[in-house]
Amino acid sequence: MRREETVCFRCDTKIPEKKSHVSWKDRCRTGLKIAFIFFAVLTVASLFTDMVPSFIKCLSVTFILMLVKSSADHMG
Repeated sequence: MRREETVCFRCDTKIPEKKSHVSWKDRCRTGLKIAFIFFAVLTVASLFTDMVPSFIKCLSVTFILMLVKSSADHMG
């Protein structure tokens, strides 16, 4: 099919249009996912080194980010 065609020539179904922009909700979900992964890595690193915040702090932030990320995924 060509880009100009909006209907399938065989079955006459409309082709959905692609989104041309990323919404702020998608950007927030991506940011939350990155922050969650970052703090999960920091939580593991806190077990082996003293260069990062304490294990309890990292674990609590990771847990809070997990809850926020989960609710953002359900809302989106």
